[in-house]
Amino acid sequence: MTKDISIIVAASLITLTGLTGCQRTTQQDIKADKKSQANSNASPMILNIAKATKNNEAYRHARWTGSNLQMVLMTLKPGEIIDLEMHNHIDQLIRIEEGEARILAGKTKDDFTIDKEVSEGWAALIPGGYWHKVENIGERNLKIYTLYSPPEHLKETLHKTYDEAAKHHHDH
Repeated sequence: MTKDISIIVAASLITLTGLTGCQRTTQQDIKADKKSQANSNASPMILNIAKATKNNEAYRHARWTGSNLQMVLMTLKPGEIIDLEMHNHIDQLIRIEEGEARILAGKTKDDFTIDKEVSEGWAALIPGGYWHKVENIGERNLKIYTLYSPPEHLKETLHKTYDEAAKHHHDH
């Protein structure tokens, strides 16, 4: 019950902003596609988010996308990372459900004001405009979920591996 309340509170903390993406060098049609998908009628979803996160085996799986919020489940193998990135107008919550991570964040990609090792139960709130990176520093898989506001990935994005995600992910 406490975890459910924490999740609701955490999701409420994310500021709902206009729909724009990361810094991009890719086509405008990707932005238009994300916007049209995000504005499609999403259905409510009720789930045990801890269980769903721990059961996820994909590197990245966009499980739910609404107009202003997106939930993405991720599994990073030992040594894998979420590459250094910055979302101009997207706030992000990263919650660790299982494993150990190092989270770096800062206003510039060369000066991290946050460098923290975290484990199960920890969360990071990253406002738009901050560079950040997540590393799996443990010996087992890192299981996390991320809430983006507004959505960052195309609806129902599924990348089974880091390599697959790297091929399809946008430039930062």
